[in-house]
Amino acid sequence: MRKLWRKHLDRIDQKMKRIAYISLLVAMILGAIQALAGTVSGIVDDINVLSGEQFFTDISGDDSANLGATDVKIASGVINSNSTDGWKLTVTSVNNGNLVKAGFARKILYTNIKLDKTGGDLGAGLTDPSGGSKSVVSGSCVFNTATKAATTATVDYAFELKISWSADFGLLSGTYEDTVTMTLAVDI
Repeated sequence: MRKLWRKHLDRIDQKMKRIAYISLLVAMILGAIQALAGTVSGIVDDINVLSGEQFFTDISGDDSANLGATDVKIASGVINSNSTDGWKLTVTSVNNGNLVKAGFARKILYTNIKLDKTGGDLGAGLTDPSGGSKSVVSGSCVFNTATKAATTATVDYAFELKISWSADFGLLSGTYEDTVTMTLAVDI
């Protein structure tokens, strides 16, 4: 009986050694896996780009500018921005919102300037400035996304700037000009 008991204890001892060996092996494997774990990251650069700007030099076309006009295209462009704060497009007029005849005090006053979206995607969560009319008599105006909670980027947002002016039959003949500048920035 004692031999039988001893044999049984030897088997238990061998099983315990195997369990200990397997446990040690599992611990080593798990330790090796943990040693291989690590953080991986990437950085997305800020994008705030105005491209494809085009300015239209003969805005009266075949008509005389003294007849007045509504929503005449003066410029176009494309906006790409990934700012969570949104973006703002500042439009500056050298002549404070007037087409001016060089050498004379004659002016054609813009009654408004308007931004119209023609394509692309505005960032989700932002307010679209399209369709809004602004005064530019102070020399500049801002079209902005107002809401500062973008959850997606603005991609290839194409737009046109348009102006309107009233008829004025007292204008002298000749060319009336203005220099318009568009500047894109983060809407902070």
